[in-house]
Amino acid sequence: MERGSQLIIVRGGGDIATGSIHKLHRCGYPVLVLESGYPSAIRRFVAFSEAVYDGSCEVEGVRAVKVPDYESACAVLDKGDVPVMIDETCAVLEKVRPWALVDAILAKRNLGTSRDMADKTVGWDPAFRRERMWIW
Repeated sequence: MERGSQLIIVRGGGDIATGSIHKLHRCGYPVLVLESGYPSAIRRFVAFSEAVYDGSCEVEGVRAVKVPDYESACAVLDKGDVPVMIDETCAVLEKVRPWALVDAILAKRNLGTSRDMADKTVGWDPAFRRERMWIW
């Protein structure tokens, strides 16, 4: 992955988030998905979070690959795939400042996303609206 690219980090790779991740990827953005160690999705076979269990998965021609660290994620991005990394606390932010961060966890509450994580930060869950933290 080139330095200075418009890296987008998406917290959550469930079925709803996968649609947006897929579109961002198809539009040429490098997307890194952060997941929990045991993700759940209603429609598992159309969710990039399945890569956590299977090592990789494909949704409508886009391949997601589980990676152990940021360096491996960069290698997967260079191959044209979507890396999925287990990182519930966003520890990867110690190594990289993304162009944008999307919280697509849909947990009915904020699980630690804040405005200072990226220049552009988006929270999808209604909890962000209640906290007046919807889109920054």
